[in-house]
Amino acid sequence: MKKNYIPRIYDKRLNVLLSLFGGVLVEGPKWCGKTWTSQNACKSELFIANPSDNYITKKLLKADVYAALTGEYPRLIDEWQEVPEVWDAIRFEIDQSGRKGMFVLTGSSSPPKEKTVHSGTGRIARVRMSPMTLHEAGVSNGEVSFEGIIGDAPFVRSENPLTLLDIAENCVGGGWPANIGAPKPLLHELPLQYIRSLVNEDVSRYDDVERDPIKMELLLRSLARNNQTLVSKKTLLADIGQISEPTLNSYINVLKNLFIINGIPAWSPNVRSRSRLRTNEKVRFADPSLAIASLALSTTKLMGDLETFGFMFENMVSRDVLAYAEIMNARVYHYREAANQGREELEVDLVVETSSDDYCLIEVKLGASQIDKAEAALLRVAEKLATGGARPPKSMVIICGTVPYAYTTEREIKVVPVGCLGE
Repeated sequence: MKKNYIPRIYDKRLNVLLSLFGGVLVEGPKWCGKTWTSQNACKSELFIANPSDNYITKKLLKADVYAALTGEYPRLIDEWQEVPEVWDAIRFEIDQSGRKGMFVLTGSSSPPKEKTVHSGTGRIARVRMSPMTLHEAGVSNGEVSFEGIIGDAPFVRSENPLTLLDIAENCVGGGWPANIGAPKPLLHELPLQYIRSLVNEDVSRYDDVERDPIKMELLLRSLARNNQTLVSKKTLLADIGQISEPTLNSYINVLKNLFIINGIPAWSPNVRSRSRLRTNEKVRFADPSLAIASLALSTTKLMGDLETFGFMFENMVSRDVLAYAEIMNARVYHYREAANQGREELEVDLVVETSSDDYCLIEVKLGASQIDKAEAALLRVAEKLATGGARPPKSMVIICGTVPYAYTTEREIKVVPVGCLGE
């Protein structure tokens, strides 16, 4: 293991995939730890975007792409998208050798599809990496297993080590490895610099298309205001002003390709139903700190606006749930059914569907005072699904910020403090 390396939940998953595939692509936002995690699994490495040699490596690869392949396996190719032709060379090399565990590629963006010929299906597996979960960062005690709460493992009673202020500080500072140990008054600086670099450089450098920094900043601000919601393009267009829908689509796509935002897709039970399901994606940031930085919020401002704090808290929980689901090969959705025939709208913040096709319903609430309401919502949804012929959920869970300890309600709903959640 590398010196000073902080173990990540992706370590085991990466090694499993290397035993099954010729290569593994580790992708995710900048600064989330992709390179360190990949280095820890590899025996040789090549840094394409290394400026210390005046980018000679990058220039060499543009002239001879196969120069990247020489080295002991597994071999790390860092920021492969800087020379997209590397992808096809690696895919071909894997095909020719038939070996497993040859390459690990990392990327902070997805290159335009026309830059590569082959998808890599069957040869190169993918891991979507996120900033650190609370447990990885040493903030959560990890005594309540995520895998356990979405299944039927014994439930552990655990005390919540986090206060509301602790949660706010972790939302503001985010899950960035470089922010571990930073002075609390300065936690906002890293995400703020991330957003400034993104707006002024990264979004135009991605595909050499100039994008208006002011409009991009307005878009990020609008997305942040609508974080964890089904925001419409009409709302975004109104917020930004003087921007066409095709341009808006281009701006959103580049943010997705840089892994800044991504959508949580809608879930539908596999039953025939006349229910009017909402099929929009729920927008979310890769880390709540990026949304908070886009709105120029501080810990104090967040604590003074509990409604906004609630959405940012949901963003933090969804970040961790998506990470835990990734290493389990599970999928994460949201569920929302429109009001119909006098019935109120039904929704569940997160639906986790496992590889065995079981599913878990999860509500996310910042305050302990909201638990009764969340429990009632989960029970209504479960009842409606049963009426429509769906299988019952494997479990129902409320992930809460300030509840003092983990427990199970009389209706068998698991209540888990985020400060106790681990993989």
